[in-house]
Amino acid sequence: MLFEQLVLGIDAFIWGMLADWVVFAGVYFTLGLDFLSVRAIVFAFRHLFDSFGQSYSKKDGQLSPFMDLVTTSGAVVGMGNLTFTALAIVVAGPGVVVWSCLSAFVGFATRFIETYLTVRYREQNVLGDWVGGPMYYLSRAMPNGLKWMGPMVAFFMIFSAWSSGNLAQVHSLTSSLDKLFGWPIYSTGAVIAASIAVVIAGGLPRVARFNVLLLPWAIAVNIILCSLIILTHFSELPAAVSLIVTEAFNPKAIFGGTIVVVIDTGIRSGVFTNGSGVGSAAVLHAAAAPGDPFKQGLISLMVGAIDLTLVVLTSLIVVMSQSYTTFQSPSYVIWNSFNWGFEGTGVFFFVIAIPMAVTSIASFSIIGERASDYLFGVRRRPLFRIFWIAGIVLGVILPKSSIQMMYAIMSSMVCLPNILGLTILSSSLFPEIRSAFAPEAQDPSLESSI
Repeated sequence: MLFEQLVLGIDAFIWGMLADWVVFAGVYFTLGLDFLSVRAIVFAFRHLFDSFGQSYSKKDGQLSPFMDLVTTSGAVVGMGNLTFTALAIVVAGPGVVVWSCLSAFVGFATRFIETYLTVRYREQNVLGDWVGGPMYYLSRAMPNGLKWMGPMVAFFMIFSAWSSGNLAQVHSLTSSLDKLFGWPIYSTGAVIAASIAVVIAGGLPRVARFNVLLLPWAIAVNIILCSLIILTHFSELPAAVSLIVTEAFNPKAIFGGTIVVVIDTGIRSGVFTNGSGVGSAAVLHAAAAPGDPFKQGLISLMVGAIDLTLVVLTSLIVVMSQSYTTFQSPSYVIWNSFNWGFEGTGVFFFVIAIPMAVTSIASFSIIGERASDYLFGVRRRPLFRIFWIAGIVLGVILPKSSIQMMYAIMSSMVCLPNILGLTILSSSLFPEIRSAFAPEAQDPSLESSI
């Protein structure tokens, strides 16, 4: 119990300040881009649809725009996003949804700039693969006295990816399946380890194909099921929305001090689910064709939009069903919310969660591998992959509190220098990005959309 309190204290101390800084940086980037990171989402979808009729060679990148979208979504849209959203509502109430969405909303600009810099400073390794990420743009673009931040970010990104994209996903999935279905955690962990070992042995191309096979339909089922529940119980929607807004700006909470808890929990929820500021997802964008910083930034906006859609829909059914009022595990909360919507559909949560979890583990393996390559070279990849599979085993064994502490510390050590670097580098990027968004730089027919 004492250890858990210590973990919660460390987590609150680190992310209590850092999450606010990430949001303030996101607001700065959003204003610097004149809200173009939001207005360009329409153009992002058009770019994706246009790419289906084009062919790309390996010299442009290993991934097509669609494969990049799905693979990067695997690193952003994991099982943890849904359960963390439910947990935030249980802990701080429905008002947390407003602040979570606002922090994710301003995170679009952060995500765009991370991706823009990643593709701008990407390079080919000895195998001919395109690689990039915070470690590359920090070591190449920062002033001489701050270039050390690149290797620092790479080192901590290995363990940040390992804890959040591996240990946390495995622990959440195996423990939930054990509690709800009685599936032995060690057997489930063994199946996950064997499956992921086969997938990551094929590198990024196999991971991308794996994600394309599993993730799109899981996201589609989630969106369709949540939408059907909301439409079927539409009479409950106005009251739920009113409760969310009222709780977010409740005068009694403001004077009582509990509003601080609501805002802080909401901001942290948005930062965690969106992932902006940590720069992990940008690592995957580096491998995509056609290698245009602006177009790749558009794909990153689509990833954020998909993630925000899932968070909003999940939040609405949790609040509408009032399943958050009885404290229970986040998986149970979502399970009960689905069952409230349509009797017997709780099982669909795991039909959705299992592919989300395993694709997240696969995508994060590439993120950690690229950070390892940066520090130790591609010859050490087999050792990293063994390390990654060992993490699946540890994810079953380690307590949740230990995983939480590791993620809080490691991700903060990535986020801190990355946000500082983005803030320093962004001012010179704003005019360049705004000109790329200008209608005359694109299809004139898009002028009304941008």
